[in-house]
Amino acid sequence: MSVIPVGAGNWHISSQLDDFLSTHALVSNVAIAVFDPQIKVGALFHYAIPRQRNLQHAAELYGQPGLSQFIKVCSNAGMDLTRVKIGVAGGAPVPGSVISNKLSQSNREVLMEFIKHHRLIVSGSALGEPVSSFQLHVGSGKMTIRRSTTPHEEIL
Repeated sequence: MSVIPVGAGNWHISSQLDDFLSTHALVSNVAIAVFDPQIKVGALFHYAIPRQRNLQHAAELYGQPGLSQFIKVCSNAGMDLTRVKIGVAGGAPVPGSVISNKLSQSNREVLMEFIKHHRLIVSGSALGEPVSSFQLHVGSGKMTIRRSTTPHEEIL
């Protein structure tokens, strides 16, 4: 079993059946997991900022253009976007923090606009919920979340 950490501004794609792609600290950040059950390939992307404003920073840190690049990587790996299972998590409101709440809302909006534009179907969601970790098991496609004090619970 290999746990592959995926930090903010990164993605990872794997066909190793014993891999767990895992990300943490999703408070206002958002993550999307994509799994193709036919070819057993999984991918996870974690972004922190909704839209890129400074072209000198890595695109992967941002929902846009990072989501577009991520989906292209998934397609190039042989994933068929008409049969994939998609899970999303993060972007929770932060009590008492106007700035974090705006960031959370913008991150959720960018993700949902992207999903709608590409006609993707979300199979499991913890979007807008306080999630401390989100994990995809590549062999099974099982997606789980963990809240701060609870064990992992399956969302897909």
